[in-house]
Amino acid sequence: MTLVNPGKGRALIENSAESIKITIPAKKKIFTIVVLSLWLLVWLAAEVGVTSQLIFQGPGIEVAFFIFWLVLWTAGGVLALLILLWNLCGKEIIETKGDIFKIERRILRFSISREYLIKDMNNFRFRSSGTNLFSVRAGLEFWGFGAGNIVFDYGMKTIRFAQSIDEAEVNFLIKTIIEFINK
Repeated sequence: MTLVNPGKGRALIENSAESIKITIPAKKKIFTIVVLSLWLLVWLAAEVGVTSQLIFQGPGIEVAFFIFWLVLWTAGGVLALLILLWNLCGKEIIETKGDIFKIERRILRFSISREYLIKDMNNFRFRSSGTNLFSVRAGLEFWGFGAGNIVFDYGMKTIRFAQSIDEAEVNFLIKTIIEFINK
């Protein structure tokens, strides 16, 4: 019989008298990393091949098609690269300072953040995953871009963050955040 050790959780919590900062690294999905790495190699070969063909081919109807295809192909490659980078080194940073609650998603040195007034936040809860495996949300979560498992209401909007963490850790983080906000 093997004794199972209790999980430690993935979030790093830095707590001080003035602020709380929670850093959640993106879950490393090996399948996604391998598939996208291989796909990006094929993507690069096609990108170079079509671009060189466009440069050396004279004008014609095919040129318009190749340009259209190249724009879509480039956009797909950029999206795949973002997903790969998120899986490799992305993180969510949740910070409460004063009356501001900030949620930041960071890949390397690039980030997107949103700030919320604490007084307008309520009803923190766990968001259970839906059962529809073919929904857009399930697809995004499969590639590592889910909306998050912690949910709160902000006015008439629902805000989601803390993706790819287990329910037990979500409950612990919600309790930690609420205790800090209410002190």
